[in-house]
Amino acid sequence: MLAFFLGLGTLCVGSLLRRRFRTMLALIAALAIAAAALTAAFDRMPASEARDRIASLVQPHQTLSAHYRLQTWRDTLRIWNAHSSAGVGANAFRMVYPLFRTTSDSAFMTHAENAYVQSLAEKGLIGALLMALLILAASRQARAIGRSGTAPTAVASFGVPAACLIAAFNAAFDFPLHTPLYAGVLSVLAALSLSAPADSRAEREEPARIVPFSLVAGLLAALVFGLTLKPMHLRDTPRAARSATPDQLARAIAWAPTSWQDWYSFGRQACLMNSPESWALGERCIAQAAAYDPNNYRLWLELGKLRLHLGDRAGARQAFERVRALRAWVPLPPVPGDAP
Repeated sequence: MLAFFLGLGTLCVGSLLRRRFRTMLALIAALAIAAAALTAAFDRMPASEARDRIASLVQPHQTLSAHYRLQTWRDTLRIWNAHSSAGVGANAFRMVYPLFRTTSDSAFMTHAENAYVQSLAEKGLIGALLMALLILAASRQARAIGRSGTAPTAVASFGVPAACLIAAFNAAFDFPLHTPLYAGVLSVLAALSLSAPADSRAEREEPARIVPFSLVAGLLAALVFGLTLKPMHLRDTPRAARSATPDQLARAIAWAPTSWQDWYSFGRQACLMNSPESWALGERCIAQAAAYDPNNYRLWLELGKLRLHLGDRAGARQAFERVRALRAWVPLPPVPGDAP
């Protein structure tokens, strides 16, 4: 909602700078109508989650969502502090975040609710510098084309800056750039401002032959991707880890060695083999899972019970102490030899 009003406001400023006063007046009218409609709808809206979310705009810093996001950003910056130069790798946030989070919430986080903070943690200072250079080069190219008057449409010089500003604002509180449709539309809009139409007849004929081929190739690539790689984004989720075979889990651990879900599921399956060797292997795997998610009290609780079953009283006592530090109200099984 805020991004919507920000986009209209940006178009108003752009109209004023280009002396398009009629357009500016029309946009101001659209802003006024949208604000009046929102106010009227809010006054008539019954008590609901939507009403509560709109009302939270008055004091957004006092909402649970704001506190949750701020804590996530702080923990994500801890990842960057540990890997400041090159980061932890693109899209590696979900596998590294549990190791650095300071809360005991066991939710599976896929994004940091802030594209800038997550990009800094994943790509480091080197990636941030390269991205800044890319944005600077694209901005200079778009500005040069706009000044030369060769931009293909008015959208390129007028609407694209507003769209980019909306995306930049939205990315500060969410992860829209990771949504394929959102990223695709924004990329197409940005491409409009970075390409000027050909001047000569020969240059106009060349793209005419290339465009159909590029379109067909793109559609085929999208079809192949959709048919073969569609479930790829589901293979690193907790549900996939619970239903995977031991061989699949072994490959998953090789690809993402900091995934506590894969270590835990592998350890659970090892324990199901019901032999002294498999129980020992399961204990080591679950202990590794707890090391990669040290604030997950459920892992420590299960690890303590497993160690108690194996006769490791000292190890069980250590795991239960960790559970008590994270969740004092969780009932713990007694360890033989401890005072009641």
